[in-house]
Amino acid sequence: MRKTLLILPLSIVLAGFGCGQIATEAIINRELGGQGNVRLNDNTVSYTGQNGETASYGENVTIPSDFPSDVPVYAGGTVIAVTNAADGASLTFTTSDSIDTVMTWYDSQLSDWTKSADLAYSGSHTVQYEKDGVQIAVNASASGDTTSVVVIRTQE
Repeated sequence: MRKTLLILPLSIVLAGFGCGQIATEAIINRELGGQGNVRLNDNTVSYTGQNGETASYGENVTIPSDFPSDVPVYAGGTVIAVTNAADGASLTFTTSDSIDTVMTWYDSQLSDWTKSADLAYSGSHTVQYEKDGVQIAVNASASGDTTSVVVIRTQE
């Protein structure tokens, strides 16, 4: 997965410098050596690993149908990244809503979970919830009129 984290940003750079989509995909997939497959489409980079793990980054990211159903998806957000694997998942989105609005919504959606951490600091707020061996961490930070939110789900 470490190699994947390095290759996905490289694919964005290659595509940005005008390399053809098919050529860029071929270069990246060759470097992956059969460990996964990268697709560039509609301003989005998507990766599928040999074990079924997925990652998508960009302007037109969709949440996969097998994304964990216990992770609430904020309706007022624009998804810019999503990862999904057997041992965890993450969702990154932006919204014009305030940090307080987003965090209050997550509190209401995860009200039957135990809140194990709650830390607000310098324009950012992080809360961790736990239930049945699953942890969900929500971090929201603001920059100007945009709130960026990362939701991470892990399982013991």
